[in-house]
Amino acid sequence: MKRVLFLTPWDALVSRTHHLVRESRLRGHVADVVTFTPLKHLKRVGRGHPLDAWASRVIRIPDPFPRQIYYRYAWARRWTDRLRRRLLARAVGARLDRYDFMIITHPAFDFFLEDRLPPVIYDCLEEWGEFTGYKDLVAEIARFERQVGELARVIWAVSPGLEDKFSRFCPGKVHLLPNGCDFAFFQAYRSKRAGAEPSRDRPVATYVGTISDWLDLDLLGNLASRLKNFAFHLYGPVSYLVKNRFSRFLRETGNVFYQGAVPYHDVPRVLDQADVCLIPFKRNALVAAVSPIKLYEYLAMGKPVVSAPMADVRRYEAEGVVYGCATVGEWEEALGEGLRLADDQGFITRRLAIAAANTWKDRWLEGARTLGMEYAH
Repeated sequence: MKRVLFLTPWDALVSRTHHLVRESRLRGHVADVVTFTPLKHLKRVGRGHPLDAWASRVIRIPDPFPRQIYYRYAWARRWTDRLRRRLLARAVGARLDRYDFMIITHPAFDFFLEDRLPPVIYDCLEEWGEFTGYKDLVAEIARFERQVGELARVIWAVSPGLEDKFSRFCPGKVHLLPNGCDFAFFQAYRSKRAGAEPSRDRPVATYVGTISDWLDLDLLGNLASRLKNFAFHLYGPVSYLVKNRFSRFLRETGNVFYQGAVPYHDVPRVLDQADVCLIPFKRNALVAAVSPIKLYEYLAMGKPVVSAPMADVRRYEAEGVVYGCATVGEWEEALGEGLRLADDQGFITRRLAIAAANTWKDRWLEGARTLGMEYAH
């Protein structure tokens, strides 16, 4: 048994870190989590959130400022980081040495690297410096990446682009560890449904995920105007970065429908109502480094996926179940082809097979091997 401390800035959405916490617990380890929670959310988190059931212990550090204030103003970051350090020291303090590993996932924990730490794993999830909200922090992020790269025993890179980046200055430490899915969770819903197909008046193309400035609204608008026979359903929280523009976008389109955010336990139902699933991201440096969890979750429901081109998508294009598209014309053609094959049992079997080969259990076992841990099952 190992004691593992996970450091993640999110607890509102179910993310990769939460799933790895669960898998580590299922392998018999102690998995404690430190996360930052906005003050306004403190009262409602922990009530039925999967993280509280999956982790051994969740330590929530309150964030006094909204994220847009924290990232915009240096004084807010300094004040918040001092508060985080004090509260974290109070919660964990000298007990850090009881952990066998500490998994860091985000530059927001840069203040922590100065302390005496157990062996560090850096789980690199994004090209952080490319986020719009972090544009004023590029130098700080670069320093963090250098520092954590030197300090870490192992670096898990979620995409080939990030693997290449860290391999240049941390040779021998970096291992590719893409995202995955909880295949059994989605299969349980499909089995319960027992083959009953939802009725639809017209084809439904669905996106589930955060609605922010990496979502290509121009592309979606063009597709909506070209494919009037489709209904485009968008689910997820809306970022402050695009709130006004997204409202205008919805008013200007007649067949795009915002359905609100959905809790994790309800995602299978939402995907079950789709004919085709979408990853309509912009083509930029941020997206090039992404390993989309939603790709594997869509496939776990047996759905065809039409996506912006990225590494995980290219891996499976030859299977004929995922379509990587660079132009509006390619998107339009792929949506038609995906719809045509949506209920083809042979293609459904292929989609499910890809999801079944990319589970969070697989990812934890792959990551554990980089740390010298092996399991009998």
